[in-house]
Amino acid sequence: MKNIITNYLSEASTALSEQVSNLHDIKTFEIDCSQLKEFLKEDIRYSEEFKELFEKLIPIKAPCLYWYRVLSENTSTEIINSFKMYRNNTERDRNVPALNSDNSIDHKSRVLYVGKVKSGIYGRVIQHLGCHITARTQGLQLYYWAQEIGLKLELNVLEFDNKMADILPIVEFSVAKELHPLIGKHK
Repeated sequence: MKNIITNYLSEASTALSEQVSNLHDIKTFEIDCSQLKEFLKEDIRYSEEFKELFEKLIPIKAPCLYWYRVLSENTSTEIINSFKMYRNNTERDRNVPALNSDNSIDHKSRVLYVGKVKSGIYGRVIQHLGCHITARTQGLQLYYWAQEIGLKLELNVLEFDNKMADILPIVEFSVAKELHPLIGKHK
């Protein structure tokens, strides 16, 4: 067993060292939630409002760390209250991320959410926008609560080498600890 752990740690160390010297640039995309509509019958990837975003996201196949930063003037209280209203709606059929307790939310933070994906970032974005056909997959479901408050976001995407896929949760945890996202627990 010690050999297995030693080998894994050695491989992880090599992957981290290689990634440090080969870190990609952060790609940023603006998302205006007021433009969201029910894209369950229309493919959002080809919509006039979001086609350009998905043309840039679809080619990204590698593991990614991503975070949404609030650009609009919405206060953290307004954002959290809108999210809570949707989250607590008994008729809601879509899964949303956990919310920290009120006393642990950093109301000065302008970061909405931090996440990671092993591949296909565009699919994860569709889920967060609330436009994925499968309701059970967890996501921010922005269409259902952020559209009505006119939330404007900046999606930041950092691509990693494939060898980093299994290490990415550790990176996500560390970044979330620094950025203090309003939504999503990272413990």
